[in-house]
Parts: sequence; C-alpha cells; structure tokens
Amino acid sequence: MPIPCFARLRSRPVSQVWVASQSSVFGSVTPGTFANLNDMSGTTGTGTNSGSPEFIQATYTAPVTLSRVTVGGGNISGWGAVALYLNNAVFQYSTDNSNWITLLTFTGVTDSGATQFKEFTFAATTARYWRISRSSFLSTTEMRLS
Repeated sequence: MPIPCFARLRSRPVSQVWVASQSSVFGSVTPGTFANLNDMSGTTGTGTNSGSPEFIQATYTAPVTLSRVTVGGGNISGWGAVALYLNNAVFQYSTDNSNWITLLTFTGVTDSGATQFKEFTFAATTARYWRISRSSFLSTTEMRLS
C-alpha cells in the first residue's frame, strides 16, 4: 500500500537543527523557530511585513549540503491564509550571508489538501545560510530542509 504524501514528508529526516531569523515579524504572528517551521502543522509558522526583501532564514553552525525544501500553506493565527504569501517567493542560499543565489521559485502551494505541504528538490548545494525571500508580505507554515 502506498504511503500517503503527508506521511512521507513527516518521516523524511531533517538535516539538523538550525537557527531561524527573519526580516520582520507581522503584527501578533509568532516569530519563526526551528520547532514551529518543522512540525508539519498548517496552523504554526510565521509571517513578515511588506518590505523588500522580506525573508525567513535558516542559519546552520557550519555549511551543510541540502537538496530538498518542504514549505507549507495553511492558516496562522494573527495572519490567516498563507499560500498567497508563499507562492512566487524564492528559495536562496549564501555562503557569506550577503550574496544570495536563487535556487527555485515556489509555486502550487495551497492552504489545504494534497499540496498544502509541498516538497521542492534542487541540485545538492552546500551552504551555511538558507532563506525564503519575497519582495512583499511573506508567510510559511513549514521550512523543512534536507
């Protein structure tokens, strides 16, 4: 019997713990943390204000090699629906926390159903700094890196 998509994503190991930061925190929304961005819940996560660029960042203690990121839609208290503010955001990496290289653009994430949590793959890349970035409001319920 095939494993449901959600179960496969939940069971995929996370590379290691990282420290979350973000450009700004919207209103009463909870700031992003490793815990609330890796719990596969559509009701936890974070959102930013509308600046350019806005970002949600993962910083590792040393460079890591990654090839997947899972992001999520849903509905966050103090924010509302997430997918509109996640789709068309970009996923980037940096080796120096200053110069950013875009790996992909997020598309097709929904706030419920089979594509609420969506995994994106990219060529194995090594860096210490990783972020989701957008030139306006940004939100996600998940930032699972592996």
